[in-house]
Amino acid sequence: MMKLKFLILGILIIAFSGCGDELIKSNWLNSEIIIDGNQLDWQGKLHYLEEKHTAVGFANNSDYLYICIVTSDTGMIMQALTAGLTTWFDPQTDNGKEFGVQYPLLNEDRYSFMNVVKPGNNNKSEIFSNRITQLLKKQTEFRIVKKDLFPITQNYLEDNTEVKIKTGFQMDQFVLEMRIPLSINIVWDYNLSLKPGNNVNIKFESGEIKREQFAGNKQGSGMSGGMGGGQRGSGMGKKGQSQNNGNNTGKRSFEKIEFAVDVILAEDN
Repeated sequence: MMKLKFLILGILIIAFSGCGDELIKSNWLNSEIIIDGNQLDWQGKLHYLEEKHTAVGFANNSDYLYICIVTSDTGMIMQALTAGLTTWFDPQTDNGKEFGVQYPLLNEDRYSFMNVVKPGNNNKSEIFSNRITQLLKKQTEFRIVKKDLFPITQNYLEDNTEVKIKTGFQMDQFVLEMRIPLSINIVWDYNLSLKPGNNVNIKFESGEIKREQFAGNKQGSGMSGGMGGGQRGSGMGKKGQSQNNGNNTGKRSFEKIEFAVDVILAEDN
């Protein structure tokens, strides 16, 4: 419960900037955030995006940009872990070059994941949590991709690279943390060319899973009722609390994740 209290304290709701994206001010870091898949380092730095059932946080120093995504929305978790998720970086500078970081990658075991919780099971939350933990253990690599999704390079998460990524799942909340260098070439000439005070557009985009892909699939047949009415679409409430939304339908589990934010990098005071 203490972790949840910290998260609730850290969530701030901000208004739309009028261009269709959220405008978020990054937080200046005097000490490094540990990339460990735990949101406790982000106390006071998370912004809740109500329509997306997701909290995002951004922090930077003169060398790195740190990112945190937190959600308890079952549909979004399923979509990210089965269809994959790409975080796009589009620096609003003359020399910066847009690229994407793909993680999690497309999961070839997605059919068994969809059928993980069967109707009538009284331990749905525990089974769901265990299955997510198992799936995350299989996610050992990430890709850097160009705008056309062509992979530039693929790395193991544990490689000693400038890009650091870690996920976690605690208290029914999926957490993704990432560290990206501001000016070092990640690969070849792919470089954000950012410094404190600059702007960067960051977009989160999943792959797509269409309902017809599962039609008649025995393993996928658990989708319609397998997650349970209370579990599907459950998300973080206005203040970051987990809640069940009875109005969400099975369709939500197939919705593509696609939203962007404009981030202003903090400057050292």
